[in-house]
Amino acid sequence: MNTKKQLHQVEDMAKDFYQSAKEWLPENYTNPWVIGTGAATVGLIGYFLGRSSRRPAKSESKPKPFDQDKIMKVAKLWLLYRATR
Repeated sequence: MNTKKQLHQVEDMAKDFYQSAKEWLPENYTNPWVIGTGAATVGLIGYFLGRSSRRPAKSESKPKPFDQDKIMKVAKLWLLYRATR
């Protein structure tokens, strides 16, 4: 029974939080956008900093070069299709 009581307590807290957020949002409409944009920017900066600091080990093989032939073939067919229309 203790688990059900805790579950209902968490559910009530979530409803209260949702209701207060619903009332707060129309008054402060731009704040969530600013906070969200800032969080996304910080996340992207952290991602790219972490990505650049991680160097592959010497024992790892180098990645294979990207094959552009398939993309060029599709582009040529698309240009040919557009030219004949």
